[in-house]
Amino acid sequence: MRSVRLPLPGETLEEQSAQLSTARIDLFCQILRNTKPDVVQVNGLMPPMVRACNALGVRHVVVAHHPGEVCPKGDLLTPEDAMCTAVPAPSICGPCVLRCKKGGLGIGRALALLPLGVHRWIGRRLARSNPLGYIGRVLYIPWMTEQQLLGLASYQQEAQTIVAPSRSMATALVRAGAPAGRVKVLNHGIHPLAHTPITGLGHRPLRLGFVGRIDHAKGVHVLVKAMQMAGVEGKAELHIHGDATRPKDRAEWAAVLQSLGPAPWLHLHGSFGRDQIERVYEALDVVVLPSICPESFGLVVAEALSAGRPVLSTRCGGPEDQIEDGVNGWLVDPNEPVALPNKPCKPACPGLCAEQQNQ
Repeated sequence: MRSVRLPLPGETLEEQSAQLSTARIDLFCQILRNTKPDVVQVNGLMPPMVRACNALGVRHVVVAHHPGEVCPKGDLLTPEDAMCTAVPAPSICGPCVLRCKKGGLGIGRALALLPLGVHRWIGRRLARSNPLGYIGRVLYIPWMTEQQLLGLASYQQEAQTIVAPSRSMATALVRAGAPAGRVKVLNHGIHPLAHTPITGLGHRPLRLGFVGRIDHAKGVHVLVKAMQMAGVEGKAELHIHGDATRPKDRAEWAAVLQSLGPAPWLHLHGSFGRDQIERVYEALDVVVLPSICPESFGLVVAEALSAGRPVLSTRCGGPEDQIEDGVNGWLVDPNEPVALPNKPCKPACPGLCAEQQNQ
């Protein structure tokens, strides 16, 4: 096992963003010479690892399992909370990252209006010498984004094989420049969960549940709004298993709950250990994934289906490979709170509705 402290001494900010410095590639080449692998699975640091493998003629496969493998912002989500389908380019991604990172007071929106040439001129200078401190770091965001795109494009175009966990992720990779013939779709696997029956429907409220990390891209705020609009008290409950982990997400989630006011149908269970996962799914009737950003695969969908729970998901990529609408779950468009609460109430999923009819 070999660990490396990054960034390397002497790497410029541009080199850190693109990950293609000669020093970094030489270091990875030395590691490969010492370990003499037959095949390398590249699961991170794609640009220098792919280039080092190619330099030494080492066979390799890249596992691209996150939107950040094609999107400098990391989630393929536009400032308007729409899923991005644009071909990555500095003129698009630079202003987008700037607007999303600096949305407050309209600063990011204003700076995003500057021509790309101006961003390049500013970035080249401030990245080498930044007397402006925080202001300078904001100003060179588009320039750093362009360098990051260079690194992403290098691995996408040079890798021998890229494995994507879903058709939507494969499409995003090809759209970003990866040769279609080198991109293979291979869904993630999970440990099977206990398949327990759903009981008690008709004598109690329907138990909807969100399982996982709470952040803006997961769309939990949309789900909460949907439940509030539907007037579900006495008919349905929403159980949240998970928590916000980053300060920004915690603040946003707290604001959502505060604006919601009293909601007897909402039950917050907090984070849970991996050893509790079967208990979590057993206590739910329908699992909801309201993501507003592209999901590379959707492990929670695979887990819920393994546990015998139908899934109500947005059309957000990976879940569409696993859910057959009206058979083992339902699919709705993202960011549409009106559509979310209506689906589980319709007799579309035999596994769920058979229990209702038996009551």
